[in-house]
Amino acid sequence: ASVSSKEQNKREALRERKQKESQWRAGDAMTRGREEIEAQIKADKIKMALEKLKEAKVKKLVVKVLIKDGSSKTLMVDERQNVRDVLDNLFEKTHCDCNVDWSLYETNPDLNLERGFEDHENLVEPLSGWTRDSENKLHFDEREDKYEVFKNPQNYYLWKKDKQTLKDMRDKDKELLIEENFCGTSIKVPDLEGALYLREDGKKSWKQKLFLLRASGIYYAPKGKSKTSRDLVCFVQFDNVNVYYAKDLKSKYKAPTDYCFVLKHPQIQKDSQYIKYLCCDDPWTLNLWVTGIRIAKYGAAFYNNYKTAVKKTSSGSAWANRITSSTGSSPSPAPSPSLSGSPHPSPSKLLSFLHPVYFTNLLPPPHLSFHLHLKSPSLFCLTLSLLFQAKHASQANGHATKPQPGPVSQVRTDRANNSVLLLFKGQYCSRWSNHRSFVSWLHLDVLHQFIECH
Repeated sequence: ASVSSKEQNKREALRERKQKESQWRAGDAMTRGREEIEAQIKADKIKMALEKLKEAKVKKLVVKVLIKDGSSKTLMVDERQNVRDVLDNLFEKTHCDCNVDWSLYETNPDLNLERGFEDHENLVEPLSGWTRDSENKLHFDEREDKYEVFKNPQNYYLWKKDKQTLKDMRDKDKELLIEENFCGTSIKVPDLEGALYLREDGKKSWKQKLFLLRASGIYYAPKGKSKTSRDLVCFVQFDNVNVYYAKDLKSKYKAPTDYCFVLKHPQIQKDSQYIKYLCCDDPWTLNLWVTGIRIAKYGAAFYNNYKTAVKKTSSGSAWANRITSSTGSSPSPAPSPSLSGSPHPSPSKLLSFLHPVYFTNLLPPPHLSFHLHLKSPSLFCLTLSLLFQAKHASQANGHATKPQPGPVSQVRTDRANNSVLLLFKGQYCSRWSNHRSFVSWLHLDVLHQFIECH
């Protein structure tokens, strides 16, 4: 009996020891898990603190951008954004057509200068160089010269040919010219040379010299010397200067013509001996030199900016293309009279007038709304007249059936911005998760219903 009791005690002791060991292991695992969680929380806090510290060190500016219609937009920009990012922001705010000619440019009234910012540039850096009492302005406008070299490269690389030959060049030859000069291992700079007027330091007198454009800078041939490399003198290198269009130098500094450009460091905001003033005979020559300098200074980045702008333009016009393509796949409503003299315009006719519109979702569901922003006041007025004619005609005939309520609950017009705001009823909002699904839905039947209801 004593032996069995001892064995039982041993078994109980062994069981208790195993139980304590399992509890110890569980407690150790819980401790380790708790420690891991605490360590992860601590690491996350450190990461968040570092991100906030990094964010606090980012330089930010509040800028006012002037629009060509006289209005303005106020933006917050930081040093992580380039000009392309700011342009995209302005496209959303102004509902413009996003073509490649839209540009941000600065004006300096003290020096009578202006310069378009390149899309890859950091905007905060040059704006930080403005003095506190500066009258400089930032503008958002279309500038045809921004990427003209990629639309008509022959004007810059074959500039010695007669103008009629340049004008008649085929598109295929233009593409080959771009490929030859921009798609190789290095960018080729236009071989520009010619007589330009140089303003003498601190004087209102101008001296004519023979200047030549090279990839590294602008050179000139001293009087009596040849144009060979060993005789050329470096006038300016492009590393630390920007090129600017100059205004009214004829009256300010007695320039020979009004077609002048300037080379200066971006930090120079007042008149200085380090500013280089050059004057051309005509606007054609002025455009050649300014564009040639931009190619030499920015190289591949200049061409990449253009390709990015083209992609943005293509995506921006995709909505209009979706509407146009949907006309072929959508079932057509009953035939309608033509636009002229008809109170009920054909939806297909109206669609052709609504082709250059841009949609902006203003409010989230269930209060969905879309802007139809039209390019011109005439297009805006025509669209309104068609809509109100349709509404008037449906109510003019006493025997006409009352139109059934459609998805559009309200129409608001904004003549200042050439836009029509459509407010949609809540039950229709779940159909569209984004602009693409909305545009897919906007086919002929919906336009017809829209006209009948409004």
